[in-house]
Amino acid sequence: MRTVIADLGHDSMKPLTYTRSSTDIEVGGSTLFEHIERGLNSSELSVLVPEYLEEITERNTELYDLEREVNSIPESEFLLYNSTVVPNEVIRSGVEDLESGEGLYYEDTFIAGVTDRYPNFEDIEEFVEEFERTEIDEEPVILEYPWDIVEHNGDLIRDSFPGEEVKGEINPEAEIIGDGGLYIGEDAEIDANATIDTSEGPVYIGSGTRVWPNSRIEGPVYIGIDTKVGAGENAVIHENTHIGDVARAGGEFEDAVMSSFTNKYHYGFLGHAVVGSWVNFGAGTTNSDLKNTYGDVTVEHPVEGSTDAGLKVGASIADHTKTDIQTGIYTGKQIGPVAKIAGKVTSNVNPFTWQNPGSEDDYIPEKATTHAERMMDRREDYLPNGYIKAQKNLIRELSSRE
Repeated sequence: MRTVIADLGHDSMKPLTYTRSSTDIEVGGSTLFEHIERGLNSSELSVLVPEYLEEITERNTELYDLEREVNSIPESEFLLYNSTVVPNEVIRSGVEDLESGEGLYYEDTFIAGVTDRYPNFEDIEEFVEEFERTEIDEEPVILEYPWDIVEHNGDLIRDSFPGEEVKGEINPEAEIIGDGGLYIGEDAEIDANATIDTSEGPVYIGSGTRVWPNSRIEGPVYIGIDTKVGAGENAVIHENTHIGDVARAGGEFEDAVMSSFTNKYHYGFLGHAVVGSWVNFGAGTTNSDLKNTYGDVTVEHPVEGSTDAGLKVGASIADHTKTDIQTGIYTGKQIGPVAKIAGKVTSNVNPFTWQNPGSEDDYIPEKATTHAERMMDRREDYLPNGYIKAQKNLIRELSSRE
């Protein structure tokens, strides 16, 4: 039976999902789509996304080397699955027992349902309430909001860790601590005086990645392929951190997700934060993840409004956003996409915002596409055909919607 993963996180995962399906959010060593694919052990998969995200989702299918179709109507009965829920054994068992018209739920959260009716994306929220309900008692991993990505990132790194193996080179003067598991891909390099500590969890370092001298990595941590760690500024990467492919990592990270093709080359702190792709951090950029009062953080979510998010909550920064040097981002702020931020960021930043200290203007869409293209051109060898064009089309389309 075909599985259709519906982008039910499209609203609640904003600002990240202005420019990508929630299935293409990176977390815990892969995309959310891949976690669902492995968890369901399904080989026939497609995704249901908003129409304006079709083109970029097709290009991301190639970029992440996925086997799936986009907005393709099945010819027969299929399983409709919630993009924000990571499957476990209870869900797998429950899905196998579903009959046509039946749905699996945890409290008010729809997980999956069997149907022969293909919904319009605009009606998906109402559609999933029409199934005959079967409820599970055990709470699954639900990534409803951006800060949930951070909360579950470490456990997902552990769950997806392939096992200990060293294919690359470790300098004899590097220090390896702990027995939690170390994976180093082909042509990866760990330089002298670098420290990798797996005492609290595994460390995965992808092929072609280099860890420069005097950097420190404390598991659980995932670092993708062809990434530079500590090249510009010595890196200290604390636990529960995901850094994607072809990225630049310098300064301090803690409980952070930084997606592929993003550059944080210099000093500064990124903590309890989730960052999209094609973001560039100016030197000294730092986000707060804890209020001075030590009280819980209330996030002004772009769709849901005031939402209690817990004690430690950093920034959510969407694709194609850039920061000036010495930018300071206050606790729990929601940024972008396609924004330029500067100075003290004390409130949320809307898409297509151009900040200077003391002023704020609109980011002209044609200039935004030019600036995005310049950054993407520098990584063109890693991108599938049509990817840059699709990103430019997406920026233009999004500007007309905002």
